[in-house]
Amino acid sequence: MLKDITFGKYISTGSIVHKLDPRTKIFFCLLFSCYIFFISNFFISILVVFFLLSLIILSKIRLIVYLKNIKPVIPILILTYISNILSTSNKDAFIVVWFFYLSKNTVLNCAVTTFRIIFLVMINSLISFTTTPIELKKSLLFLMRPLKIVKVPIEDVALTITLTLRLIPSVVEQANKVMDAQKIRGVNFSSKNIVKRTKNYIYIIIPILVSLLRQANDLATAMECRCYTGKNRTSFRTLKFKKLDIVFLFVVIFLFSSSIMLNTISGKKM
Repeated sequence: MLKDITFGKYISTGSIVHKLDPRTKIFFCLLFSCYIFFISNFFISILVVFFLLSLIILSKIRLIVYLKNIKPVIPILILTYISNILSTSNKDAFIVVWFFYLSKNTVLNCAVTTFRIIFLVMINSLISFTTTPIELKKSLLFLMRPLKIVKVPIEDVALTITLTLRLIPSVVEQANKVMDAQKIRGVNFSSKNIVKRTKNYIYIIIPILVSLLRQANDLATAMECRCYTGKNRTSFRTLKFKKLDIVFLFVVIFLFSSSIMLNTISGKKM
């Protein structure tokens, strides 16, 4: 499962999506994330899905790479299904198994939740795959400028977020190496005994923590040697909006505003 996690990686393909300004992509991500919880019309949902799949195709990254990031959220989906089933009353149920009740609303809620979580993961994966850590940091600094008024250290916040995202692939890679090494030593991670399997994972957690502490110490030493303070820093390459970004933002705003209007009209008719 760890080998399938690709979140946090940058995959360079030279596509149109890669050439977009990172601020444009983050704005689209925030807009899409809010919009996905507002939409309720099925046909409009299909339109939004088609638009997102078009961006994935334009990124020239295989769909299977995006789908790999869904595996870690499967436990969250299972917990959501269980909570929906347990909250279903006996009156609305059309299937009864022991003390579990299943109704049409429960099935619909589970399907909608699955749809929203999967596409939230995919849109965030799209930003991660097509944006370098440096571009991401610059865009976060630009978007967090208003927080300077309340004296928030935006440079430190942006650096922390960027390093965290960059550290995810490193942790996964280290975990895979430790797991392979422990398998050679005879540790069984596929045991049917859940208690034994959980204990065996301790042999992975401890080496990973030690490795992370060592990497953090090396990074802190490197930043101190370069006299990093996070204040009054300049950049050789500045972010600039292009015609492509303006066209993309216009299409996104038009699509989302039109679908919201259609969703509101269809809701009133119902």
